Amino acid sequence: MYDSLVINEFGIPEFQNSYMNFDFGKPVKKSSNKNDISTSSPFNWVTITLIVLVLIILILVILIACGVFDTSEKGVDGKIGEVGPTGMEGPTGSTGIEGPTGSIGPTGQLDGNYNGVITAKGFSTGVVTSLGLNAGATGIYNTFVGTSAGDQITTGNHNVFVGTDAGSSVSNSDGNTFVGRNAGGTITTGDDNTVIGRGAGGSITTGQTNVIIGSIAGRFLDAASSGNIAIGYSSGPSTLSTQSKTMWLPKGTNALTAISGGGSGVYLLAYDTTTGRVFPINGGSVETSSIPTD
Repeated sequence: MYDSLVINEFGIPEFQNSYMNFDFGKPVKKSSNKNDISTSSPFNWVTITLIVLVLIILILVILIACGVFDTSEKGVDGKIGEVGPTGMEGPTGSTGIEGPTGSIGPTGQLDGNYNGVITAKGFSTGVVTSLGLNAGATGIYNTFVGTSAGDQITTGNHNVFVGTDAGSSVSNSDGNTFVGRNAGGTITTGDDNTVIGRGAGGSITTGQTNVIIGSIAGRFLDAASSGNIAIGYSSGPSTLSTQSKTMWLPKGTNALTAISGGGSGVYLLAYDTTTGRVFPINGGSVETSSIPTD
C-alpha cells in the first residue's frame, strides 16, 4: 500500500491509499489524479521530514553529550579561605636625625621641711654647675647647689656654694668655699674664704682668707675681718669685732693650756678658756703684747 498526498476539494492535503509495488530501480506509476503531489520516488516529503527530524534530534543529543548545553544548576560558591600567617618582619629602618635640645624642666617644689626636691632646676654649661631653685648661674668654674645659693653673683669665679642661701650676697668674689645653710651669707666681695657650718661667718662682708668651721662660728667677725681661724661651735669673738689674724676655739674647752718650757724665741700657743682665744707664748712666758683684746 502506498500513501499518496493529494489536495481534496476543500484545498486541504490528505493521504490516499493505493496498492503499489516498490521495486527499486523501476519507475513508479504516477497517479492519474491531478491533485496528487507525491513524487515518483519512494522517498516522499514525509520520509524526508522524518529523516530531518531524526538528524536534528541526533545532533542535539551529541551537543548535549559534549556539554554544549549545560542544563545542570550551578552550585553555591564555597566559603572564603582563612587569612594566611603573618609574613616575616621587615628590616629595621635607618636612624632618624637628632632632635632639637629640649627646654629646661619645671622648677622643683619644697617639701614640708623646706628641703629642696632633686627635680629642681639644674643645668651645667661646662663652666657653671647649678642645682636648686634660684641658684646662681654666672661666672666661670662656679658650682652652686641649693636654693638661692650664689643667686646674686655676677662676675665671681672659682666659687663653691653648697646649701640654702650659701653665699647668697656674693656679687664679685673669687675662690670662696661656703658649705651650710646661709654659710658666708653676708660676704659680698671677700675672696678665698672657707666657711663651713650653718650661719658661719655671719657678719663678714669684704674680709679675706678666713677659715671658719662650725655652726655660727665667727658670727661676730665684722666687715673686713681677715686672716682669722675659728674652729668649733660659736667660736670667735663674743661681740662684734673687726679682729684679724686671730685664732679661736670653742669657749670653755681645755684642749690647750699655757705651755711652759722651751727657750727664748720659741713660740708656742696658749689657750684662754674664758674667751676661747689661742695666742703665742715665748719660752714659757706669755707674750702679752700678742694677746688680742676682745
